[in-house]
Amino acid sequence: MIWKIKVLRKMGRSYIGYKLGHPRPFFCVYSVTLQCNLRCKHCFVESPYQDDKELREYWSGLGNDLTTEQAKYAIDQLDRIGISLLHLTGGEPLLREDLEEIALHAKKKGMYISLDTNGTLMTKERAKSLSCFDRIGVSVDGMKEAHDWIRGQNTFEKAVKAIELLKKYSDSMVGIVFTINKMNYRDVENVFEFARSHCDFITFLPVDHIRELFLDEESAKQVGETILKLKEKNKSFIENPIEYIELLPHFLQGKTAIDCNIECHPFALYYTLGPSGDLSGCTSLLSYVGNILKDDIVDMHKRGISKMLDVRSKCKGCTFTCAIQNSLLFQQPIYKAIIIATSKLLRM
Repeated sequence: MIWKIKVLRKMGRSYIGYKLGHPRPFFCVYSVTLQCNLRCKHCFVESPYQDDKELREYWSGLGNDLTTEQAKYAIDQLDRIGISLLHLTGGEPLLREDLEEIALHAKKKGMYISLDTNGTLMTKERAKSLSCFDRIGVSVDGMKEAHDWIRGQNTFEKAVKAIELLKKYSDSMVGIVFTINKMNYRDVENVFEFARSHCDFITFLPVDHIRELFLDEESAKQVGETILKLKEKNKSFIENPIEYIELLPHFLQGKTAIDCNIECHPFALYYTLGPSGDLSGCTSLLSYVGNILKDDIVDMHKRGISKMLDVRSKCKGCTFTCAIQNSLLFQQPIYKAIIIATSKLLRM
């Protein structure tokens, strides 16, 4: 309970600072590795449909993963600027044997730690050790036929098994992360019902940057209405806030936060940390501010804040929840922001 209070206190400082015009970042996505055992069709790095040459070249040109001690040092630096929520992703994070050691170090800093995984590498022993995470999301992108088309043969069974192991042997909140595209959108209700029977939550994501997998207008509208109805009946079970779900029909068609007039807050509210220590305000290549092993993080943060408006003006836009949902959260009235943040922490 003590560490939960620490997290809420940090978030509270960030929220108040934001409202007073002196924002303090609270959230960071750390891609602990770009190595992955799958080649998913909707992955914005490895998809065969990815035609953004600049983005592909950037990710493929990154250096080696941080060592365990370097990762701990990076977390110490993130703590200096107020990060209270750390989300570990990849690639496939479970390919790192030191993942739990990294997470435990962040936990000692009073951070809320979450993880997304494809689940295919899960074992009983790994499920037990992952109890150090507060939240674990397993990717389930449709029922068997659609999921296996996207992620590979027999990956659906492995993801389901991972959920079973995590629910039985870990103390974490365990849920499903469902990335919606034109090959799996008809499975939304079935996956939701599966999640209700087996998990603690579900979160919905639109496919990003892969135009071949966008939905047509009518299908996107129907999916949005379906999820909104499910949210109204299952408010806390679906992680996405209503404000984000209302935008889903646009995102599913390939429109971005910019198209929807959503003001994002890179540097001010959130950062992304690359596998080799590169620090950016978000996934935009324009938002790079330095390397966490080489540059002082306070100086990098000042550079980021000074260039935020320029990054916004030149950004191509995205639909990523790490940016949009957190921006939407901090734009809520204080009573609503407190309710959302507190309910999430108390569910753990």
